[in-house]
Amino acid sequence: MLKRITDERARIDGYKFSVGAAEFFNDRKYREDFEWLILSYLTGVLAVAGWKCPQYADKLQPPEPDFMTYIALSTPYRRVEVAEVLRPDYRRAEFHREAARIGLKFYDIPEPHPQPWSSFCHVLRSKLQKPYAEGSWLLIYHDMTASDFPDYRPWHERILTELREWKSDSINTCDITASQYESILVVDASGVGAVRLHPHWDVIRESPFPA
Repeated sequence: MLKRITDERARIDGYKFSVGAAEFFNDRKYREDFEWLILSYLTGVLAVAGWKCPQYADKLQPPEPDFMTYIALSTPYRRVEVAEVLRPDYRRAEFHREAARIGLKFYDIPEPHPQPWSSFCHVLRSKLQKPYAEGSWLLIYHDMTASDFPDYRPWHERILTELREWKSDSINTCDITASQYESILVVDASGVGAVRLHPHWDVIRESPFPA
């Protein structure tokens, strides 16, 4: 069923914080809403940056990508596959489940990860192999912050500096230039900054925070 993306964002924002992270990230009934939320991050950034962006979307079912987007009600735009990159070895659902069980309100920020790009490589490599890649968009939500990296700099600068070098397959990288996706787009953890990795390396909107 076709839905307005901004309406879905408003609906999710209306309940997300009252539900709490433990339930939101552990209950499978919220999985689709999380995908709608990530899609809304991208379309919000595109709109602010003055880029062409879809207004509506239809949630698709496997083996299709996650969404078919529309510029207007009767104007199909692009299919979009949504993915998320977390800190390597981080199990968010388990963390929030345990935090809720013991009533944890604060937690220690871990040291920077020794291989902070390994999870990005794993996710990107798996998505590049999807049969629906051609003509579709891949949207990656990069849910990692400055504490996960050994240096502090603007998120858009860090991600492009690293990923511009990914032009071949290796243990630690994959060849982004071989992508069949029409575009590969990444939004930051705050949902307000975004870059494009393919077919060009572009900053769509600078992230206002180090991340």
